Amino acid sequence: RLRDDLSCYYAACHASELIYNLTAEEDPTPELFDELLGLLRRLEEGVEPAIALYTFEAHLLVLTGFMPEVSRCVACGKQNKARRVAFGPRQGGVVCADCAPGETDLVAGVATGALDLLGRLARRELTRVERITMSPRVAKQMRTFLNEYETHILGRPLQTVRHL
Repeated sequence: RLRDDLSCYYAACHASELIYNLTAEEDPTPELFDELLGLLRRLEEGVEPAIALYTFEAHLLVLTGFMPEVSRCVACGKQNKARRVAFGPRQGGVVCADCAPGETDLVAGVATGALDLLGRLARRELTRVERITMSPRVAKQMRTFLNEYETHILGRPLQTVRHL
């Protein structure tokens, strides 16, 4: 499918660019390459490219120590119970409505379902990713906050984000 489906190809390119930018040269990271191989397998098996890529990104963020806080406010520690929250790339996760005023660079109005999905993928609670479905709105929100967060981590946007 990588040769025939541009969305699969771009997902694989984005994953490769993430690994390239998050690892040091000549520093073996077999777990990350196992995750990349898992992404390529999922794409070949017909898993929706966005879901396959989100799964890869969640695992990558855990393995590199960059997984954001998605269930509690990073400022006050309150459990997230709102339907929509702000995501702070610089802050490292969810910022509740009480703590958001005065904060800058927040991605506003992120559905907690998108954050919950990222957390569940990161904890490997979802083993049948081919069964996951997302509304286009939630998928777009997830892509937006992941792009913003990855840009913050790396200090610059990745080349491949414009194709996702």
